This record gives sequence, structure tokens and C-alpha cells, in this order.
Amino acid sequence: MELSQFLVNAKTSTCASDGEANEQKNPDGSLELTYSEGEFSYRDRYFGLDPFVGQEIVFQDGKAIWSMNYYGHTVDKKYSTEQVYVFLQKAMRQVTLERPFRGPNTYEEGNFMYNDESSGTLESFSGVERILFNGHKVYQLKISRWNDKVAPTKLYSYGDQNGRSETISKEWLGLIQCSQQNPSPTSSASVSRAGRISKRRF
Repeated sequence: MELSQFLVNAKTSTCASDGEANEQKNPDGSLELTYSEGEFSYRDRYFGLDPFVGQEIVFQDGKAIWSMNYYGHTVDKKYSTEQVYVFLQKAMRQVTLERPFRGPNTYEEGNFMYNDESSGTLESFSGVERILFNGHKVYQLKISRWNDKVAPTKLYSYGDQNGRSETISKEWLGLIQCSQQNPSPTSSASVSRAGRISKRRF
């Protein structure tokens, strides 16, 4: 199986799917989605709700071969978070083999429009996705990625508040620090990507 096909399968089975049964909470407070198929396995780990930061990693035979970092948030709080994230999930289901990163270049439904401006290839990539409602920006997410076949990543040791340590990339370390500096609102509940009430982001 090609990496691009695996990414499409993994994303449509995790962040773009209706179910959250395979999501787990880690001791450091992050939430994690996983998927495996053949020699590949996928991990999407993130902190926060709004804003949220995270990293997707693909392993092949236990070795990390692909990674993408992301940071997203709603822009205008007067618009329904539920509607924004449900629409975002629909856009994510349109992920293609040619661009297996987030959603398509454009996707529209009703008053919502999804737009992804990205440059690069599967090996080296960065971009910004936005959601507009009646032409007004209500959500934005930035993404970047590395591939060890192109640019090997220096790894750092990170210790969480429970004394556990993990080896992570510099980009992921920066995302964690950003999340800690900009914590999510401490509301009792937030709307999930599928429209259910839960403490999570899309």
C-alpha cells in the first residue's frame, strides 16, 4: 500500500469519521486517535479544544516515516462552533490521494465554504485551511510537515506533569508549549466534531 492511500484511509477512519470509540486520553492531558493497516500505523495526538494543537505521525514497521503538525482555532465566537466543526468534518471526508493532508482545495455546503491553501508535496508541505460563513472567516488552521527521507528531525526529551518522559520532535515540543501558553476555555462541555457534546476539538 502507498503512503498516500494509507493517509486517506486513516483520516477518513479517525478525525473525519462519526465515531470516536478509538480515542484515548493520555496522562499528559492530550487526546489520541489511532489507526493501523498492514505495515502502517497512524497516530493523531492533540492538546486543547479551541485553540488546539497536535501532530499526526505515520509509522511503517514501527519506524516514524511521516509527520504533520497543526494548530487551529475558531476566529469569530459569535458563530456556532457546532456548525463549524460539523461542516469541517464533512470537508475532511473529501481528502484525496493527490492531497492526503487535510480537505480539498475548496468545498461548499449551504452558507459554508472550506478553503485549503497549501504548497508542497507529500514529502514537504505547509498550508492554511479556512472556513467562511457567508464570506466571513470563522475558523483557521495552519499545518506543516516533515518526512525523514527528506529532512531527518532532531528529537528531544519531554517530561509531562506526571513524570513520564517521551522522545518528540522540535515541532511537537513547540506545539505543546504553545498549547500550555494558550489553554482552552474551561467550559463544562464543548461541541465535538460530530455535533455531540464532549470535551474535545475536531
